[in-house]
Amino acid sequence: MSKWPIVSIICTAYNQEAFIEDALKGFVMQKTTFPFEIIVHDDASTDRTVEIIKSYEMKYPELFCNIYQETNQYSKRNGEVGKIVYAAAKGKYIALCEGDDYWIDPLKLQKQVDFLEENPEFGMVHSAYLLKDEYEQTFKKIQIDIDHNDENIIWKIIGQELFICTSSILSRAELHKNIIIDFANDFSIVPIGDTQTWFHLARLSRIGYINESLSVYRKSTFGVTGSGNIKKRIYFLENALKLDLYLANTYKAPDKWKEKIKYEFSRSLLIIALLDKDSFRIKKYSEEIFKEKNWQLSLLKMFSYLPFFKQQFIYKLLGLFKK
Repeated sequence: MSKWPIVSIICTAYNQEAFIEDALKGFVMQKTTFPFEIIVHDDASTDRTVEIIKSYEMKYPELFCNIYQETNQYSKRNGEVGKIVYAAAKGKYIALCEGDDYWIDPLKLQKQVDFLEENPEFGMVHSAYLLKDEYEQTFKKIQIDIDHNDENIIWKIIGQELFICTSSILSRAELHKNIIIDFANDFSIVPIGDTQTWFHLARLSRIGYINESLSVYRKSTFGVTGSGNIKKRIYFLENALKLDLYLANTYKAPDKWKEKIKYEFSRSLLIIALLDKDSFRIKKYSEEIFKEKNWQLSLLKMFSYLPFFKQQFIYKLLGLFKK
């Protein structure tokens, strides 16, 4: 492999033996006019994930530059995984894909590199994607119907009006790495990264969009944000949303966007309350964030509108629903 790849593909994996091969297949099938490297960071998996990764490394040794941890780094909650993988990346561009997502277009990298090469004012490009619901075994195309030239794009990102799928992005490595370094104080509050990184990328450059489904975002109960992993989900939601509010205050979001971010914050707190048997967090934040009663009422009403099977699923998680 060339010493200086044009793209560094970064994939973080942990106990994803059921999914990781889809991700690896998506990487090695890429057809490009330039060299690329694949960096899979396995965070001390205890299942067959490492075995599967190593089988691809043996088959494609010129592509893979993998990192295998003996002790789990993510559990340290200090952002160490990000520091490790970005330090290893040698490419001009960075493509991300977590171990439970995957790419479906063999020209994904080529299309996105061509876009950024032709548009130097853009720091990142993302795309439409397919949402795969592992629970229902369905696919849904997610298109981004939003003006990427809107001056409020940064607030739409952390206000959840614009969701950028991590597996769909390609960014300029220098800008991406500088954000991780320059805004270390932001990220040191909590080890959360993707949405807040897109926020800073949109502050410092333009964000491009390709309206083609280039990747699959897997919605399941196995990931950090998956509702089946209650403790990790609570930790993730609480801290990511704290950081969003911090960014809104630090970078002076317009009042309407502060309200939007608070609304998304409170809605996620409802999810936390529904997933956490103790439910003490929603009481704690209700005093600080949303003082009017209609906040709670609207959120509870939102829960009542969930499809019946989803209500059952949440009840089951709480031990309130018996088969």
